[in-house]
Amino acid sequence: MEVPRAWSPRGSVGLSLVELLVTLVVSSTLLVVAVPAITNLLSESRLRGAVDNFTAYLRHAMAESTKRGRSVSVVFSVAEGNAEWCYGMSEASSCNCAVAGSCVYDGVERVVASTDYRGVAVDVAVAQGRFSFQPRRNTVTAGHVTFIAANRKALSVVISGYGRIRSCSPSGEANLAGYPVC
Repeated sequence: MEVPRAWSPRGSVGLSLVELLVTLVVSSTLLVVAVPAITNLLSESRLRGAVDNFTAYLRHAMAESTKRGRSVSVVFSVAEGNAEWCYGMSEASSCNCAVAGSCVYDGVERVVASTDYRGVAVDVAVAQGRFSFQPRRNTVTAGHVTFIAANRKALSVVISGYGRIRSCSPSGEANLAGYPVC
């Protein structure tokens, strides 16, 4: 029985330079196509996360207002061309999420910041940047907040004066599939 050798004069083992170059060209072409798609996917994922978190935050504030029989506010602070923002929850209407310790509810600071959702900007359309939930009849300051991703896709959270909270996407290029059109 003959022991196989690592190298054989009858044929070479491995890749030729041409085969290696073809593999590199094909791999780099696939990478060029895949990177923008992955970037858009991540951007849209951050956008959905920001909207879902804000919607849950509003519902929590509404429930707390009803449960405790007191007014609860969710206050926005926006700076730097809508790219730097935060919002906080408090019983005080003067909550400023940009100031540490200002938005405290039940002894816990309740603040969400744009650093949690990199690349997502906001456009706030509510009086004084504040949604104020009233326990009587579950009313709230009506308005909407539009979250805009780095790839220019957008989602809006619309709050009616009677406390209905819904998410939608604008029509046109900013539309994000899977959401009703605003």
